[in-house]
Amino acid sequence: MFVRKITGMGLLLLRLALTLTLVAAAHKTSSPPPNALLLWAAVAGLSLLLCLGLLTRPSAVLSAVLLIVADASLVAELAGLAALLQAAALALLGPGACSLDARWFGRRLVFAAGPQQER
Repeated sequence: MFVRKITGMGLLLLRLALTLTLVAAAHKTSSPPPNALLLWAAVAGLSLLLCLGLLTRPSAVLSAVLLIVADASLVAELAGLAALLQAAALALLGPGACSLDARWFGRRLVFAAGPQQER
């Protein structure tokens, strides 16, 4: 579930790249002041979650939604499409071993109970 070693570091870099893309998209968006404050609050929260690797899959999905809602013209550009692909990849792959998700919800062994025998 949580890939280790060099692949885990690659997923950390993917999370950081998506965070930087979110900040750049929010900076590029020209929203009126009340909406801009809400946008920056959402970007700050999602960036923190993504950097720490906490609730990574939902955060990646919300990042994709934010990228689409914040600036629809960004999605038409190649950079916007790349950001959506980053968010989709992160939502599908998960956080990796270098994350709080891995520390808190780490690998678990599940034992299935077989049929009970009567004695």
